[in-house]
Amino acid sequence: AYLFLLTKDYTTSYNKFLKCYLNNDTSKFVLKYLGISSFKIDSFEAAKFYLEKAFNFDSTDYQVTNFLGITCASSIYEELGIYYLNKTVKILTPDSIYLAAVYFNLGKAYDSYGDSPCKKGFNAFLMASELNPKDALTLLFLGYKYDYCLKDKKMAIKYYKQFIASRPAKEKDNKNSPFDFRYYDSAIKRLEELEKK
Repeated sequence: AYLFLLTKDYTTSYNKFLKCYLNNDTSKFVLKYLGISSFKIDSFEAAKFYLEKAFNFDSTDYQVTNFLGITCASSIYEELGIYYLNKTVKILTPDSIYLAAVYFNLGKAYDSYGDSPCKKGFNAFLMASELNPKDALTLLFLGYKYDYCLKDKKMAIKYYKQFIASRPAKEKDNKNSPFDFRYYDSAIKRLEELEKK
């Protein structure tokens, strides 16, 4: 049934998946592809029925939500179609803060691997900053990269200043967060050195 679906023989695929379903195979796989096959032969009510059953198995499958959304929007369930298509967008779009953290960790991984070109780490930190421009530590690491990797004094100063500006007021200094204030002190010292040059 699946091979017929892959070769775009949707009618045969539908008939074979339906046979599986009628023989009590109600697995997500069968429901999903029976629904997609139904959609491909313009049987929208059947597609909605099977795809909703597949959705009940796994609400994070973007193919199910996408086809379910298109199916509903192509029939009388337009509002439901919008719901499922919005769900598809959410599934396919990672949270920018989380993705920024992944890029930040990738940059640190490049930095810790001695054989990696410094520009790779820089690019990862730059992407992290684009995704989460408020993350102070990313600003600092970009300052380091401009300073020591790209040898761009002007940009290093810019990022060091942005990082230093993010330092909380003294009364909010958290003794349980040793990295923050050590980094701020280090950035201030390096900024002073760069501005003297």
